[in-house]
Amino acid sequence: MPKFLGIDWIDPFSSLERKKTYLGMVVHAVYCYPIGNMLLTVPFFMLFPFHWSLLILFYAAWAYYDRNTPSKGGYGLEFIRKWRINRWYGGYFPAGVHKTAELDPSQNYILGYHPHGIISMGGWVNFASNGSGIMDMESLRYGYQNVGNFMTIPKILCTKSKSAATVTQIQIFQLQYPGITFNLCTLGLNFKIPIRREILLLFGCIDCSKESMEYALNSKNQGRALVLVVGGAAESLDAHPGKHELTLMSRKGFVREALLTGAHLVPVYSFGENDVFEQAANPPGSTLRKWQEKLRKSMGTALPMVKGRGFLQYTYGFLPFRRSINTVIGAPITVEKTENPTNEQIEKLHEKYVEKLVELFEGHKQRFGVSKNVKLVLK
Repeated sequence: MPKFLGIDWIDPFSSLERKKTYLGMVVHAVYCYPIGNMLLTVPFFMLFPFHWSLLILFYAAWAYYDRNTPSKGGYGLEFIRKWRINRWYGGYFPAGVHKTAELDPSQNYILGYHPHGIISMGGWVNFASNGSGIMDMESLRYGYQNVGNFMTIPKILCTKSKSAATVTQIQIFQLQYPGITFNLCTLGLNFKIPIRREILLLFGCIDCSKESMEYALNSKNQGRALVLVVGGAAESLDAHPGKHELTLMSRKGFVREALLTGAHLVPVYSFGENDVFEQAANPPGSTLRKWQEKLRKSMGTALPMVKGRGFLQYTYGFLPFRRSINTVIGAPITVEKTENPTNEQIEKLHEKYVEKLVELFEGHKQRFGVSKNVKLVLK
């Protein structure tokens, strides 16, 4: 890559595929970063220079009318979530989903997403924008054994026939998680920002409040999978490359919601989530960390001091680095619906969830470049 004035610039002669993934990242920044959302309004003001007040009034009326939608199940549009440019965005890192078990579409689920990272890039790319193709078809090879003029029941990944009968292999496509609708849960504050709220809703996001989750999980529609970034803003302050520290031991509200609604719990771990940004050193007790914690407690959101890449160079900026994100979705933990769960029941289920999450991390860490000596730190 060319370097000039001490800055690493992008290569204008890179491949077309690389340019596509870069474009996907830029588009994502425009419609997901608050500053980018503001840029989306510029064409409207240019087209209607003498009617700004009417545009603002119209939007204010719409926002008021639609104010409860984030906590009432949302209205994600599948064709928007499946835009081709979202796949380019997923290919930027690249990001991938790794399934370890099936999800029964007759059940509802709460997926605990870990770690938070700086802004949960893997959460958005996998469960909101379909950047990794989790909502697309996967290919399966089936074998049919021909016996005379009859064809037997298909066998998956059929091997060579041991008799005179022949084996015909065909390719069949099915959804990775058929009958499952994913909804990424985010802070209600995000739905207070004009334009941003509509973008989040179109991509299937909903409010992460308990009222919102209970509404979605108690609805008549089954197969709902709510993706909750459990660690929240507190965990983002520990999002350093190579680190695996989770704010989890005191987070039990999602377990209570699972018991109240009967939604099965599914642990999810994204290897590489903490690597796509670099963050200034902020060890506990430092001046920077004290200031960040004070801000988090007063506003409900953290302010990590991050460094990424820029739009045309790699030296500094606020775009994530090209570092892979591999999201492993664990097996569901069966939960029995309990009208008034006790603290003991919540604690027991929380312990089981933590156990399964640690197993998931240990079982896949070396596969994704984490040393076998590295342990998951739970706080």
